[in-house]
Amino acid sequence: MREDDYFKQALGIYRIPSVERLRQRLDEAGADLVPGIDRSSRTMLKRLKAPITGYRNDLVPLDVDVFPQDNSNTKKEGVSRTYKNYDGYAPMAAYLGMEGWCLEVELRPGSQHSQKGFVDFIKRVIAGAKDLSKQPLLVRADSGNDAIETLVALKDAEHTHYIVKWNSRQSEGCRIKLPLNWLAHPNPTRAPSGKSIKQAVFKRSNLVFVDGDQGRAEPSLANRRKQYKCS
Repeated sequence: MREDDYFKQALGIYRIPSVERLRQRLDEAGADLVPGIDRSSRTMLKRLKAPITGYRNDLVPLDVDVFPQDNSNTKKEGVSRTYKNYDGYAPMAAYLGMEGWCLEVELRPGSQHSQKGFVDFIKRVIAGAKDLSKQPLLVRADSGNDAIETLVALKDAEHTHYIVKWNSRQSEGCRIKLPLNWLAHPNPTRAPSGKSIKQAVFKRSNLVFVDGDQGRAEPSLANRRKQYKCS
């Protein structure tokens, strides 16, 4: 193919690159195209007037998480051991609204920790989500992203609340920042003394959702813990 004159003339080039160089050029071009692809996805949702619904208090969920892909018995670039104990990739994805619109998927090596590059990722997807919806966001992330850099980035984001699962081997819970009117429970119980109302850590057997200036909270509900990734 590299010696085919017609092929070079058809493409309007003077020299055909080697397979290795051509792959490198495609990778370089692909990296430049990713932002445009992400914008195109948001543009499509806008033109389709896709519904983006939230909960009864208007918080729109924005879920971010890694999902390992099984690419065992392959020699693809980036394939490595995932936390699921098989070889593959570990892409990071972000889904918006109750409908679960996919805003972005970032392909990552299987061995890459979910926190690596996460702050840049979450800032991008929050900006993209706000481009689609003017309602406040509720970011939900797993324990792999329980890091001070993540909490600072989420705290600094405007009109953004978050639930991040606490990464601890000794007890389990969630780091929570929710609006004070998140729940209206008829018989609220008092949250543990000394806990922050807007950002608190609750153990699995304790209280989960904060409500009100007096530290009111709704008792743990298994189905809600599952829904909000607190289990």
